[in-house]
Amino acid sequence: MPFGVRLRDKVLDVVAWLLPAEGQIQPSRVRWDRRWREVGQLELIIRADTPLLGYLTTLGNYIEIVDLDDDSTEAIYIIERSEFSTGIVKFDQDMSNHFNAVYAAGQGTGTLRDLVVRQDADSITEVTRMEFFQDARDVELGSFDLLRQRADAKLDEVEQEGGFVATGGKLAKQEVVKVSGSTPLLFAEKRIILPSPATVAGDIVDITGDEYDEITASADNVMKHYINDHLVAPADGSRAVANFVNQGAIPPLLSLTYRGRFQTVLEALREIGQLATAGYEVIFNASDEFEFQVLPQVDKTFGTSGAVVFRSHDPLPSVAGRLYREDWDIGDLVTLDLEALAVSVDVPIRQVRIELRQNQPELYIIAFDTPNVDDIDRLKDAIISRTRQDTWAARV
Repeated sequence: MPFGVRLRDKVLDVVAWLLPAEGQIQPSRVRWDRRWREVGQLELIIRADTPLLGYLTTLGNYIEIVDLDDDSTEAIYIIERSEFSTGIVKFDQDMSNHFNAVYAAGQGTGTLRDLVVRQDADSITEVTRMEFFQDARDVELGSFDLLRQRADAKLDEVEQEGGFVATGGKLAKQEVVKVSGSTPLLFAEKRIILPSPATVAGDIVDITGDEYDEITASADNVMKHYINDHLVAPADGSRAVANFVNQGAIPPLLSLTYRGRFQTVLEALREIGQLATAGYEVIFNASDEFEFQVLPQVDKTFGTSGAVVFRSHDPLPSVAGRLYREDWDIGDLVTLDLEALAVSVDVPIRQVRIELRQNQPELYIIAFDTPNVDDIDRLKDAIISRTRQDTWAARV
């Protein structure tokens, strides 16, 4: 599966190909991962004399990984950080811990809590909206000025980081730029769940309609509800994410009730996903939209139809029947056979990381979730037994 790397600007227009690209500087390394319930990450290293340096160091632009066989998108990442190295000095700019919209809630319970939002409009325009919840229960009802002060103080505290750092006497071999990014699930990590109706008058947020954003439905629709009400079509239109949609219908998961308030959307998704034995990710679909997808777990353990068994001495992913995306993907429940220990365990695929280097084959690294308690005990017993055998053999 050959991959390409494409650069897009903030409105998702294609700027150029980084890989493959005739007459341009190609990345010396591209590493990315996709995760079942977490924000995926990308790291790209490129020489500093690339003609595309301005685009690559613009926070909020996008790097797209493309499957060259069919021009489909493997994954897409928002540029969050760039680091320039020259001599013994590094300069970096970083928005990964940055927020530009702070909601501060004062004293009270239920719908009686005062809530204000303070925003850095220039930052929101530049790098997209990133929200933070400031719990200020010690602020009495009606003390809106004090709530504003708390929120403004938090905004000042989380200004974008950046600056020069001297790394010591070891010189950089060449001037390079390292670019880091996150998948669009980042939007869910940077959005707060607000109770209905969550409309804004000035900087005061009205939450007097409901104490919680509560829904009872199939777990997939519960997840889509929070994406819809806080990213796709929120009551406060300024919180909407451009080109963000929910996927269509899927076979329903178990029904549940969830009540969300003031945590991030991603925190709620994690809880719902664990209850439903499901995952999720945000893809870049054929209509150039960010599409939130729910991923039900697929059982591919030994003995099932289409079983996938990873053996501890197999090369990955070249073994027949174990091709990435075609035969297995993130979220699949597969069998891991540890041949030396004579133990097999069933584990979900939590993460797939791929690395491209110049003139080298693709490298795949697969991370599995922690096995259940019984399997962990079996693994411990097998390791202890194997260690005893090795020790006895060494003595003999």
